[in-house]
Amino acid sequence: MSGGRLASHVADRMTRIGRGRDRWLRWWRQPDQFTRMTWFLRDHGLVRSAQVIMAFVALSSALVPSSILVTSGARTVTTVLVCVSSMALGLVLTVFWLTRWPKRRQSIAAVSAGTLCVTGWALAAPAPAVPVLACAAFAVTGSYLGFFHSTKLLTANISLAIATAVILTVRIAHEVGWPVALSAFWILWLLNTAVPIAVRGMAWALTHYVERANTDPLTGLLNRRGFLDEVCRLLEDAGTPSVFVTVMVDLDDFKRVNDVSGHAAGDRILGAVSAVLRGLVPHRAAVCRAGGEEFLIAFCTEPGEPVRVGEEVCTAIKRHGLGVTASVGVAMTHPMRTSKDDVEQLLERQIAAADSAMYAAKRLGGDRASVAS
Repeated sequence: MSGGRLASHVADRMTRIGRGRDRWLRWWRQPDQFTRMTWFLRDHGLVRSAQVIMAFVALSSALVPSSILVTSGARTVTTVLVCVSSMALGLVLTVFWLTRWPKRRQSIAAVSAGTLCVTGWALAAPAPAVPVLACAAFAVTGSYLGFFHSTKLLTANISLAIATAVILTVRIAHEVGWPVALSAFWILWLLNTAVPIAVRGMAWALTHYVERANTDPLTGLLNRRGFLDEVCRLLEDAGTPSVFVTVMVDLDDFKRVNDVSGHAAGDRILGAVSAVLRGLVPHRAAVCRAGGEEFLIAFCTEPGEPVRVGEEVCTAIKRHGLGVTASVGVAMTHPMRTSKDDVEQLLERQIAAADSAMYAAKRLGGDRASVAS
């Protein structure tokens, strides 16, 4: 192989390695998606069904340690304590799931406690068969983490499951032989890695589909449906007291751009304005293409903090030399409740107020911002 071909081969190989590393890093850095999945369930009326399913899982988990107590021959104090604690936790979680939907931290605490219980079942049971069967329950906690939470938490669950499986393999090998013990280990490996990872992949595909359904294809911003969902999440995370800011942006005399330069030029300007808006707003903000040349921005800020986003939008659009200016309306309020129906009504009022303020700015000649009274 010549020097040039070798260098090209090495460069191509390094490129593939870099791409693989980037894909792995994107997978590893996937954020916690409990809030996103919770709103998805609420949007589709599935929260109650999910509660019943989780209550059934919790109740079933309480039956496992009870069977260990009944079937185990020599019960140590440790075995009794682990089983009784697990039974109590399972019953408490059954009631919890039937009566409410958890917050993100409550969800993490519950599944972490469940994971520790599974570890306790597997290591405390004296009979050789029961620990191996109990270790398979890591697939349940792993699937829950894969669906609702982050890749890092899922990886921690898988790591604990594999470590527990290794300990059990060494323990039962003295009683059933290494061939049988290794077979049991690989079955546990399959259940506790493949199942949660598959659930994680399906959850990612689901959220990706929802994101595409909630995104404007031209600008990449949220559409009105996605905007409402994101505002719900913003208000839930912000809590009270906070100031909820809604901004309406309308490009001045945009019809002239389409008439003179064509719709392709108009689309390029809309894409450029979208990039400007994304760069201006806070990190935790919802940006939406409301339709045509209108955009919506929503975010929460602390009481007393000055809100200058209206003037900043006008200045930035003009400074970028896009050939258009913008009229901006700003509305602010103090939200008190964050249920889906309350947020939808609040958002409708805020959009109407920001829209009125925007038209007030337009009547004054445009290229300015107005705040709703």
